[in-house]
Amino acid sequence: MKGKRKKIRKLADRELLDATFAAEMEWRRLRHIVDHMVEPTIESRLQLKLAEAKSLFLLKEVKHRHISALRY
Repeated sequence: MKGKRKKIRKLADRELLDATFAAEMEWRRLRHIVDHMVEPTIESRLQLKLAEAKSLFLLKEVKHRHISALRY
């Protein structure tokens, strides 16, 4: 039973890492776009803040669960 739990946890950890990397890439992409806009709209700024919050939340969760990207 322990082996099955470990396998499920490892899969969940990998999915969390993948989501974290994807959210960070999205945040960086949006930041680059907004930084190069002449007059960023309110909507674009809000999307940037949302992407930043999502990325930081996932990163905190990774740290809380003591997941290392080097292991996967």
